[in-house]
Parts: sequence; structure tokens; C-alpha cells
Amino acid sequence: MHFYFFSQVTDAEVMARLRIKRQEKKNELEYHTNTQLPPGRVEIFNYIFFHYNTRQRLEDRKGAKMDSTNLKITFNRLGYQVFVHENLTANDTFMELENIRKSCKQKPPQAIFFFFLSHGNQGNEFMSADGVPLNIDKIKDEFTNDLCPELAKKPKIFMTNYCRGDNEECLETDGHVRIPQDLVTIYASRDGIAAYRLPNEGTSFVLSLCKVLEKLRERTELHDLYLLLMDEMKRNKATTPIWEEIGFKKFYLEIPERK
Repeated sequence: MHFYFFSQVTDAEVMARLRIKRQEKKNELEYHTNTQLPPGRVEIFNYIFFHYNTRQRLEDRKGAKMDSTNLKITFNRLGYQVFVHENLTANDTFMELENIRKSCKQKPPQAIFFFFLSHGNQGNEFMSADGVPLNIDKIKDEFTNDLCPELAKKPKIFMTNYCRGDNEECLETDGHVRIPQDLVTIYASRDGIAAYRLPNEGTSFVLSLCKVLEKLRERTELHDLYLLLMDEMKRNKATTPIWEEIGFKKFYLEIPERK
């Protein structure tokens, strides 16, 4: 005769195990940051003047200097290190991207924001100061895990403001390739749509973003920030920003206490 003994598991123990499982799952879907360290760095590439241009005539982007100023002030207040790169040629842009990779190798940030502000063409191309078109997808490929392992599994946020076409937005709407990971891009407008800029204030995209960030008073997830940005741009009768992600988890912006 054999006796089998089954351990008694209480409902409380079952619920505790389920909570642990849910927390483990949540941890897998979320980036974790150390609030005792700087939250990250912000790289602003702003193409304002096109004096180097020998390929085609491009007008200077009047008011765009304010974008650099507004972004620097806003992200400094959030504790980020901010670096501004203005009026770079195509070659200098890629040299600076290489310098950023080297800097990240020496001191990996917890997260990194990129802003690319310029004139644009159709799709994902924008202009450098010498009139050479640059492709945002090629730039994102500079930060794949194999080229920049220090940023692997860390949030990389690309924000762009440049025309993606000549149309205005209608507000009434019914082989082996290295793929970037942990990356999100927020475009100022849909493909084929022109982006807006105010001559004395800067672009509607940056103005709206800075305004939303200034209003935040609590820890905010990035996609929630995007939705707030969309509402703000809609109120300002600007374009509709577009969210595009690759393997991106939940990322929270920590908001310092206001003094």
C-alpha cells in the first residue's frame, strides 16, 4: 500500500505566486532606470543655415535656432545631458554620430534621445547643411547592437521634424540585415506631409513637445507623452505626429520635483 501526501497550498499563496509572475512579466516589458544617476543624454542635430549648399538652393530655416534653445532648457530641467550640433555637413554629421558611439562606450547613458531638425524630402530623408540628403533609417542603423553594444537593451528615442512631402495635412480623416532594437521614432508628420515652422518661435513640433514636458508633474511613460503631444499639436492646428517602434518596451520619464 502506498500513501501519497499532497502539500496544501492556500489561496493566499496562489495569489502571491501570481503577483510575482505578473511582476516578472512586467519587468520584462519595461526599461528600468536608476534614479540616482543622470537619466540620459539628448543629442540635437539642428540644420538652420545652408551656406555650404552647392547642390540646390535651400532657404535658411528662420526661427529654427529657438528649437535648440527650447529643447536644451526643457531637457536640462529633466536632468538630461544635452548636446547641440548645428549646421553640420553630411560628412560631419556621421563623424559626430561616431563620436557619440565612442562617448557611449566610455560612459553608457541610461537612455538617449536624438532630434533631427531640417528641411526634408519625401519619406525619411532630410537635408544636411551642404544640401546632401540624409536618411533617418541609415542613421538609426548606426546604433544597432553590434555597432553600439553599450546601448543594447537601452531606450533609443529618435524625434524628427522635417517636411516629408509638399502636401498639407487634412484634419478630417475617416538577405541578412541588421535591425535596430529598443528603438522608437516620433516623426512630426506623416509621410508626404509638410511640417510647420514659425519664423520667430521655431517648429510647432518642438514647441508642442516642450510645452507638454513643462506641464508634466509625475512619472510619465513615453507613449503617454506621445499621446499628449498629439493632442497638443492638434490644438495648435499643426501636423499629426507619427509613432514608429522596433522592439521598444515601456520607458518612463522621471519628472523632478518642481522647486
